[in-house]
Amino acid sequence: MRSKSTGNDEGKASHIGNNNVRNSKDQHINRNNNYDKPNRLFNRDEVSPGFREPYIIRGYRKPNVSFKESLQGIFRLNNETFNIWSHVLATLYFIVRYSILLLELRKPESSQKDFFYPMLSSAIGTCTVFGMSSIAHIFNSKSEHMHSVFYFLDYAGISIYTYTSGQVMYFYNRPINTGWQVFESASLYTAIGASLSFLSTFLSCLVKYAFKRHKVYGAMARVVAVFAGWFNTVLSLVVGVTICTCHAVTTCQSFLPCNDTMVSHFKRHCFYSIAGGMIYGSRLPERLLPGKFDMIGNSHHFLHIFGALSTEYAFKILENALESRRHPENELLSKTLIDITVFDTILPTLIVFIGNFAISCWFARQVYKKVN
Repeated sequence: MRSKSTGNDEGKASHIGNNNVRNSKDQHINRNNNYDKPNRLFNRDEVSPGFREPYIIRGYRKPNVSFKESLQGIFRLNNETFNIWSHVLATLYFIVRYSILLLELRKPESSQKDFFYPMLSSAIGTCTVFGMSSIAHIFNSKSEHMHSVFYFLDYAGISIYTYTSGQVMYFYNRPINTGWQVFESASLYTAIGASLSFLSTFLSCLVKYAFKRHKVYGAMARVVAVFAGWFNTVLSLVVGVTICTCHAVTTCQSFLPCNDTMVSHFKRHCFYSIAGGMIYGSRLPERLLPGKFDMIGNSHHFLHIFGALSTEYAFKILENALESRRHPENELLSKTLIDITVFDTILPTLIVFIGNFAISCWFARQVYKKVN
């Protein structure tokens, strides 16, 4: 009786073992079948560390896909959908906004032809930053190393934007009679702006490349680097608001103090720029409730929204500056924009453009070397 019982037990154990093996194989097959589904979303623990974002748990796209599949993902809901469309729409919006204004300035009968080249530089930088951001978010699931490469290019776009935005603010709004050399020499201001843009791209890429395991601290470091370039962008406005007057005197003179609309736009530009950077750097609110803001409402989404609003108010400042320079009482300030040429604006912009993308490409090369 004991031997029969033992035999039965062994048979049952064997049967259960076979069932477990069969179930395991079935689950493996089901996982493989689900993996190939184009609409399937992945959890954080199902993708490689290079694809993960801090405190984002669900909604990741299928990794290691083709360019075609990446483009198809634009029209599928995932945790990058908001990031993609917010900047795709912003790119199209600012292309239209700048095109209308540039065509107006370019008319033969326009009395403000000298405004054209600084505004064209600003258009290049603005369309680059939103365009590169869109491309980075669309294709960042191509592969783990391509994820880094596309963000290197995104960082270059941000630095190009801060430089060109600073350039147009300088030529449109720089105060006079300050005694500051930086406002007397366009070459000096250009050199400082270009250096800060290169430094920002280098530090941002370095953090992404060398500190992948510390993404929160990396985000904060990138915010600091970008903030330095941004402060140089608004320097002429800060000085104009705080220490200058709009009256024709021998001391510091600027458009801003007597133009309530420009001052309001400037304050809103600063608010959205600083708030967006602080929210992104702190990773709030997803830090407090991981997994609750995966699809919408996380810090990266606020960065995109506030970044676009900040750019819109910067554009409104430029529109108001154009209007202010038409007034006869601003004749002295208007003369600061006479004879601005392509060599003062477009040529430095192209140098900054090429230099920043060269830095990004150098880091991209290091990524591929490391992979190989």
